[in-house]
Formats: sequence, C-alpha cells, structure tokens
Amino acid sequence: GGGAIAEADRRPTGPRSANVGVGMMLETIPPTNVRLRELLLDLIQKDKALSKRLHRATMKGKVVGWPLTTYNPDAPLVDDRVMLVGDAAGLINPLNGEGIQYALISGRIAADIAADRLAHDDLSAASLAEYTGRIEREIRYDMALSNTIVQLLRNRNLNPIWLRSLSTIVARARLDYRYADIAGGILAGVLPAREALSPRIILGTLEQAGTSIVIETLLTALGGPKKLLEVGVETGRTGIDLVSQSLQ
Repeated sequence: GGGAIAEADRRPTGPRSANVGVGMMLETIPPTNVRLRELLLDLIQKDKALSKRLHRATMKGKVVGWPLTTYNPDAPLVDDRVMLVGDAAGLINPLNGEGIQYALISGRIAADIAADRLAHDDLSAASLAEYTGRIEREIRYDMALSNTIVQLLRNRNLNPIWLRSLSTIVARARLDYRYADIAGGILAGVLPAREALSPRIILGTLEQAGTSIVIETLLTALGGPKKLLEVGVETGRTGIDLVSQSLQ
C-alpha cells in the first residue's frame, strides 16, 4: 500500500511573512520520535542556508501538520458518478510532498472522461473505469519509482549513503547545467521521477561518484593500510545493507 509522510503548512501569508514547510516520514527503520516542530527548529539552527534567511525571524503560532497519503495502486479511483483526482487519489509526489503537478494531470484526464460520459449519459463505475486505466498509464510508473526511493529512505541506517549521494548530485550539478535542471526539476516536482533514469543523470552521477571515490581513496591511503582497510570493510557492510533493503 501507499506510505505516508507528514508535512507542515506552507501557504503564502504576506510580503513580510511566510509559512516554512518541513516534511518527514512517519514510519522509519529504526523508529524515530522526532516531531515536526523539533525537526524544523533544529534545521533552522544547524542548516547554513536556512539560518541565513531565518535567523531574525520570529515564529508565530503553532507548527501544524497533517499526514499525506501516497499512491496506493490497489485503492479504487472510480465508483458510480465518482472519480478521485489529486490528493483524494493519493497522487502526491512522495519525494517532496507536492501534488499540484499530478492534480493537474489527473484533473485533465477526469475532465476528458467526464465530458464523454456525460454526452452518453453513462456515469457508472464500469463506464468511468477508463479513468483508472489512463492514470495507470500516465502516472503509476512515476508513483511506483518515487515510492521505491522513499521505501529505501525509510532505513535511517543508510542515511550516510543518501547524504553522500546528495553531495555527489550537487557537485555534478555545479558542472553540468542540464544535469542541474533535471535533478532540480525532479526534486521540485516539475519533472517526473522517471527522469532520474535518463542517461544524462545516471552517467553523470556515476562519473561524479567515481571521481569522488578516487579522491577519497587517495586521501584515506595517506592514513596508512589500516585506515584504508577499515574504510573498505565499512563500505562493504553498507553495500550489503543497501542491497538487502532494496530487495525488501
């Protein structure tokens, strides 16, 4: 089934005020007791970019959040005289909590189906089933890929891998503007997650990762054979954990 994340309110409020959003997964391995307010305040204090922009800001009111349910391919999207679109259908990008892109896509599909079925005066669940089929063809693959990534992110033991991966992506984006457009578009929710499998992203990331590994290995080697062996063993364990979690 679909997973869930929690997200704080972030609607615009005025020229000198704004709601700052923060999101987190509700279920992780191992479990965590961190709350949205604690996470937000900790990020503002420790993250240089956030601290620079918000260190003079004053928090007003409570940190209010709600769960966002992601796409569940087994949940029905239609019934007699009913088609679920956007958030109601769980069409939320689990990577960033955004749903506008998929709300527009599903709304367009629903409008096409509704116009045709109203013309034929048939709004039965069987007649509206084409909506489900089109959603699966246009969105389901992207939802499945995003959900797979999120399931891997749930394992907090693998956080060092994800942080290192993000560092690699950022380093590559500084060198390749097209790569930056694609990676940024995926994270912002304006490009489908399937773009992460494009040759430019895969090859660019591998090339950047290879460069980083070579540099790190050379620096580690300066610490002597023992230090190099320790890093090799730890890397092997992390790789095994990643493969095991991926299979699960």
